[in-house]
Formats: sequence, C-alpha cells, structure tokens
Amino acid sequence: MVVPFETVVNEQGQTVHKPLYMATPSAPSLEEAFNLCPPDATVCFLVHNPVEGNRDIVADRKAILESGTKLADIVNGFPNGKKVILKYDKIEIFAELIGFIERKFIRIRDVSECQQIFQVAAQYDCQELKEQCIKYLDDHLTLENVIEIFTLMHSHCNGTKVPPFKSQGCCRRPRREFECTDEYISALLENCLQFIDTYAKEVVSSPEILTLTYSQLVLILTRDTLQIGSEVNVIKVLEEWSRLACQERHLELTDENRRKVLGALCYAPRYLTMPTKSFDIVFSRVELLDENEKNLVIDVMKNRRNSSITSDQLKMIDSFKRSRTKRPSMPIQLSERSNPKNYSRKMRKHSKEGNRSCAMDCLSIIVCCFD
Repeated sequence: MVVPFETVVNEQGQTVHKPLYMATPSAPSLEEAFNLCPPDATVCFLVHNPVEGNRDIVADRKAILESGTKLADIVNGFPNGKKVILKYDKIEIFAELIGFIERKFIRIRDVSECQQIFQVAAQYDCQELKEQCIKYLDDHLTLENVIEIFTLMHSHCNGTKVPPFKSQGCCRRPRREFECTDEYISALLENCLQFIDTYAKEVVSSPEILTLTYSQLVLILTRDTLQIGSEVNVIKVLEEWSRLACQERHLELTDENRRKVLGALCYAPRYLTMPTKSFDIVFSRVELLDENEKNLVIDVMKNRRNSSITSDQLKMIDSFKRSRTKRPSMPIQLSERSNPKNYSRKMRKHSKEGNRSCAMDCLSIIVCCFD
C-alpha cells in the first residue's frame, strides 16, 4: 500500500499532512522558453488597436513563413529580431489566427466569433481557416443569423461556380469535390439561399431583409424555389424596401419613384399566380407596375385578347405566370446540418440544377423587360 503523506506536528502543535515527495517542474516557463529560442526562430507581432492598446504576439517564424498566407509575405519583409507592427480592430481574433497557423487547430465558441475569425482569415488569406469557418457557419445556420451569414458570404463571393456531383466509387453516393476556398464560399452562399427558400415566410417578414442591398434582394426574390406562400409577401417586402430607399435618396414617396429605385425588381412577383382579389388589394396600396403593364396583367387575368402585344411583353407575361416550386432544393453538404440524410426523399430527388437554371432564366427575363 502506498502512503502519499506523512503526519507531522507543526510549530503551533497542530497535526498536518506533509507530502513525502516535493515535486518541482523540470520544464522552463513559457517566457523562459521564448528567451531560450534563437532570435530567428520566432517572430513578434506588435498589434495596435486604438481601444485596446498594443499587444505583443510571439509566434513560430517557420510556421508563419510556410503558411502560404499574406502574413508570410509581411514577415519576409522584416529582418530577424525586428517586431512586425500591424493594426487590427480585434487583437484577440488576430491572436486566434496566429494560433491556428501554428497548431492547425482552433476552438470556435459561437457564430459571431466565427464570422470575425473568417474575416481575419480572409484578410490575410488563410485558406484552411476560412474553410473551417465555412463548415462551422453552415452547421449553425438559423433564422436569426442566416441573413447575416448570407451577407458575409455575398461580400466575399467572386462568382465561382460550385463543382457538380461526382460518383463515390461502388457506393455511388453523390458528393462534391472542392478545389479552392472560393468554391466553399459559393457553396455556403447557395446553402444560405436554400435555407431562406425553406423558411421564406419567416425571413421576408423579419426586419433584417430590409437591410439587404439591391443585388442581394434580387438573388432572393427571383428564385423559383422560394417557399413564399403568397406573392403578396414578396410585394410587401418590395413596398417597404422601396420606401426606405426613397427616404435614403431624399425622393418623394410616389409610385413612380418606388419603381425607379426597384428597377427590374418590380417584375419579381409572379402576379398571374395571385387571385384577382389579392391583385386588386395590393395595387390599391402601391403600384409596382405602370398603367400599361397593369392593364396587360388584368387583360390576361380576364382572358381578354390583345393583338398589339409585343414579344417582350409576352416574355414578361410568361415570367408572371411561372409558379414557384412546391419544395426547396437540396443544400450542398458542408456539415452535418446539410447532410442529405437529414432531408426527405422527395427533396433528395428534387433536381437542384434544373431549379437553378429556371431561376437564372427568370432573372434574365426580368432584366430584359426592364431594359
């Protein structure tokens, strides 16, 4: 039997237990360890922040130089032993980047922190860290953060296409092979749109939808797979968004100015899928179509013949008649959340590529009509 302690009596006459063996650390402290390293083995970043002040972050020089990031180019321009001076708003987030480059590991606490880490990784071109952030964000998509993540990905997307499905050996399970980080960004952007499709009624009724830019709003409202329920919901978004846009530009709130700021988005709603009663109620509040376009829609609703209709007007009518699909498309698998097994068989059989082409056709028709 091992007895770890012995009993002794101290100066006050009290019985106390004393360890048989006094353990002392054999390794030097971290500060001493850095001092023992040769000057060319480490690099010191002096990160400046007007609010937090200055902070020294010591890192392994070899890891930084071999990282393939912009930090490697920066460090190359500084002689050994000289501090690299940088400015960054959040010093702790920059420290997370340095830690990942050294250890190839990071522990992300929440979505807000992940977005900040993604931004610093994008600024200094750390591809591996960006991919990890993208997978984390995809796994944590919710109604509360989907617009925020969509906006972030849209600002970093350069239009790179997502690679098509490829067979996975004899199992024949579809998967995608990504060759660069830009494809990951495009995939998460598409997953955000798919998530918005699925919960369109809730998303378009949220105040965050009104913070989107024009191009971002076009991406959402022209989708064939948008599960909006009623086109009245789309018109309500356009009505409120155009009101705010007129205020920002100091324009008088008239139907003509609303159409001016909305441009081709005036043709995004599928007017001819709406009941006549709903159409009349909506246009009693705001007219997104001019008088000729409105009369043309009414004539089609009432089956009136019009011999003077042009080819562009025919295209516009076809886009107004096109119903949105009954179910959203499948997301691209980036995390456990977007794993195909989490979705119904009907959704898995749904042709994603076909829906995407329909959406793009619809957008081109709308722009054509606007021009």
